[in-house]
Amino acid sequence: MSARAFVLFLTAALALVIAVACGDDDGGIGDSTSTPAATAPGGTGDASPLATPTGLIAPPLEGPALQPAPATRTDFREEPGWELPQVGDLTAPVDVEDPVVNPPSDASCPAEWVEHSRLFQGFKICYPEDWTLTGNGYVNAANQDRWYSAGFFDFVSPTQEQQRAHVSVYVMSPFVRPVRYTIDCEEAFAITFAGEPAVVCPDFETSSPEARIVSYHVFQDELNYFVNVVGYFGYDADKGEYSDDIESTAFDLALTIAHTFQFQPLPGP
Repeated sequence: MSARAFVLFLTAALALVIAVACGDDDGGIGDSTSTPAATAPGGTGDASPLATPTGLIAPPLEGPALQPAPATRTDFREEPGWELPQVGDLTAPVDVEDPVVNPPSDASCPAEWVEHSRLFQGFKICYPEDWTLTGNGYVNAANQDRWYSAGFFDFVSPTQEQQRAHVSVYVMSPFVRPVRYTIDCEEAFAITFAGEPAVVCPDFETSSPEARIVSYHVFQDELNYFVNVVGYFGYDADKGEYSDDIESTAFDLALTIAHTFQFQPLPGP
């Protein structure tokens, strides 16, 4: 490939990533963040409901990549092989003392944390000021409804090249091919999350540098809500490599962030 062709290819690829990760083209009027979020990689840090974030992290932010879009518009509730596990078909976890499977019943936002409210997606969630909100916006996919994605990151350094942990929120209609965290889970359980019956995959199989993925799924108001907690192996900046030990403090904090997730009523017609 010639140098000129390579530059054109790279430019087109970068434009596609930006459009996919941050295409919040309707501005999400009515959505708000109580405190301006930290600047995302290449982003503005602007918390205005009309701002279009420009972070370069495209969903999914963890685990396996999304599969190609379907050839036609499809209701995945009726598609073989894509049935999401239902609470009524699962058992409760044995170790009820584990905070992963036993979120607090009264979710609240700790003092000094930032509240990220998405009125038109029907939820809010809180995160510490030194974490970074990025990949915040709608995702457009062929033959599917648009869906919402946001990531809350604990980066190792200001360069934001490595991370300790992150939390992802995905909001998808039945006409979006769902992420497979609970479908492919080795053992999912029925729990209560954000005050609602939910399914949790407490340990989705992943690969380094991701050390652990916890995925919560709640179906409400004809929407699938996935809230994922992702821990990473520790990063040694001097050696430029990851260790074999999970960043447990960062993972525990990410779990606390996920547990601040609350539903709020969707706007009426």
